[in-house]
Amino acid sequence: MRTSVQPPKVLPAANDVCWCGSGRKYKRCHKPLEGRVLPGIV
Repeated sequence: MRTSVQPPKVLPAANDVCWCGSGRKYKRCHKPLEGRVLPGIV
């Protein structure tokens, strides 16, 4: 079974470790995706 990691309600600061568990800084991992509208997702 595959589980998905949900983003936290309060996002981390840019230099904190990303919430996804990658070990990368948030600004280099998921911050660029923040606010982006994905096609097919409403």
